[in-house]
Amino acid sequence: MSLLKFISFTALITWQFSTTASAPLDDIEERRMIQDVLKKMDDQLSAPSYTLLLKVLEKSQSGQTTTYTVEASSTDCIYNKKHIITGSDVEEKCSATFPVKKCTVTITDKSVEKGTAQCKEIDLSTEHFEPLNMLGDYPRKDVMARLRFILEETAEDNGYDVHRKIKSVDSVSQSGKVTKVQLTVTDTNCPVEGKNAYEGISVERDCQDMKKPYKCTILYVDSNGNSAKVDCAETVVNVEEEIDEESRVQNVLKNTDDQTNAESYTKLLKILYKIKSGTTTLYEIEASKSECTFGQRSSITGYAVLHDCPERFPVMTCTVTITDKSMETGSVECEEIDLSRAYFAPITPPYDYLMREIKNKAESILFEIDSEKESGVYKKLISIDAALKFGSVKKIQLTAADTDCKVAGENAYTGVDVADDCHELSALHQCTILYVDSPYAALLSCAQAA
Repeated sequence: MSLLKFISFTALITWQFSTTASAPLDDIEERRMIQDVLKKMDDQLSAPSYTLLLKVLEKSQSGQTTTYTVEASSTDCIYNKKHIITGSDVEEKCSATFPVKKCTVTITDKSVEKGTAQCKEIDLSTEHFEPLNMLGDYPRKDVMARLRFILEETAEDNGYDVHRKIKSVDSVSQSGKVTKVQLTVTDTNCPVEGKNAYEGISVERDCQDMKKPYKCTILYVDSNGNSAKVDCAETVVNVEEEIDEESRVQNVLKNTDDQTNAESYTKLLKILYKIKSGTTTLYEIEASKSECTFGQRSSITGYAVLHDCPERFPVMTCTVTITDKSMETGSVECEEIDLSRAYFAPITPPYDYLMREIKNKAESILFEIDSEKESGVYKKLISIDAALKFGSVKKIQLTAADTDCKVAGENAYTGVDVADDCHELSALHQCTILYVDSPYAALLSCAQAA
């Protein structure tokens, strides 16, 4: 009988014969005694690592003797009498790792000295894993955080050249304290350059999908990402499915904007990942407002918003939920990203062509914003001091100088004129430009250089 069925049967008996059906099978003192007995067993066997109590599954009483059936695991603490003295030390200092075990712990007269323990490894391949609903906010954030950490650690530990990021979480299930995740990941263009060069969320937003996917199964115990077992096999990209998904997500965004009479349409920038749960798929996306307004409703389609409407601020993280691949069943929740608190990563590697592109955009944005002024002078780019990104948002930090070319009406100068013919004055400015992929509706802030 599988572990899950065994737990369910125990819960049924407890409900039938106890006046408090939801009462836990153990209390703090009992857990302490059980952990102490498990440590005593490890001491007697000179076990290679200490055993950690995970969960009490069943409890029975016969006279002064109490018998517990428990789920336990090995730990990352190797056997060491100097540092691990009590069962509490195991609980406080050690993290769960595989293998997972089912143990029978017997305690007489509430005495650890009269306690015994016997453990047997659980064959997870024969266990029933119960599906976990990943559509809820807490389980989704918790599991995704574990998966990001596991992929980051796996890349470093296995000597991968590049980081991998999550494309799709296909199923999440649990058996006791063990979580099993089946997912699709993909190689990115972000190299593994030592610990914490990239973090999980940074990889998700900032690293480009290189269209080299893998189907993976990840097992971890008791929320400990360090305990993970990762098994991956290369698979193929379904390009048509990816295009269809982008179209469906954009159509749901437009449909929601139509229903709420939004001032402007929301544009999909990037699908960060998706989670499947039955016939429902949840997409975590990056989106922005667009230059296409609600007044254009009669002539705007989802395709047009996605391909023809320039992006503008604000940028948002949105959760789009679609059932049966139907736009009519879609729902959207969006939250504006506070860019002042966002972590902008350097654009790396700084290829010459990329830096030329950034320089050209910086000059174009400076010129366009200066051209909108009614008075003053044009600024001229002196240097690019930093090029950063956060998802689809680019940040350029630069030094610019006032010039001797005055702003004097529309088309008085072109951007080329300013770059080639206008002479810098002594007044320098430290400027920051923010823009979303394309330089439309860029934000510019400048301060006098010291």
